[in-house]
Amino acid sequence: MRLVQQIILLLRIGAAPDTVQEYTGDTPVKVMAAVEMAAEWENEIIAIGVRHVSVLESYEKALREYLPDRPLFVVTGSDTSFAKRRALRQTLQDSGNGILLCTQQSLPSSVNFDYVNKVIIPELHYNNSGMSQFYFRFIRYTSTEHKDIYFLTYAGSIESNLMQMVLAKEKLNLFMKGQDVDLDEIYDRFSVDYDLLSLLMKQEKDENGVLRIKWGEQKIA
Repeated sequence: MRLVQQIILLLRIGAAPDTVQEYTGDTPVKVMAAVEMAAEWENEIIAIGVRHVSVLESYEKALREYLPDRPLFVVTGSDTSFAKRRALRQTLQDSGNGILLCTQQSLPSSVNFDYVNKVIIPELHYNNSGMSQFYFRFIRYTSTEHKDIYFLTYAGSIESNLMQMVLAKEKLNLFMKGQDVDLDEIYDRFSVDYDLLSLLMKQEKDENGVLRIKWGEQKIA
């Protein structure tokens, strides 16, 4: 359980490092990446979906600081009623360039935003089916435009391992559906354009039986 808690903490730090008390730096790189993407799409309605309220608060703080003129709509299942979430659909559309910042699980299946074309996911789920329940709120049969889904990850971090697990699970899911594809094809489907294997954390033993941990080509211990 201690190891599981450490992994969960590392993943949360990967999503928003400033959520831990020991963080003393400026606005984290990943949070700023999301802010810069939103700033670039100044005339687009954007959705940003995270998994935890503490991570959401980090992104809310940065968006309000760096994009104070953009309409920001913050939604969590705990403090936003179902009726308000349904009403938000029209309010967000009327904003013209609003930003929907929410926890992935806060959007019920009956509330769809088929007019949103830019979706940012800075905090990965453990499999694509979990994340797809969120981003398919924006990809609907009534959609008439292309959708762009962005998974933000830190290269060379534990998120690389999580992303590889997501892709491997997706390969297995497709196999169960009768589609026998290799990981290279999965990489293409997800537009992963880097050598993910070179970024993974690996555990191995040397010729003397000594345990070694490597992250990509870097020896950790």
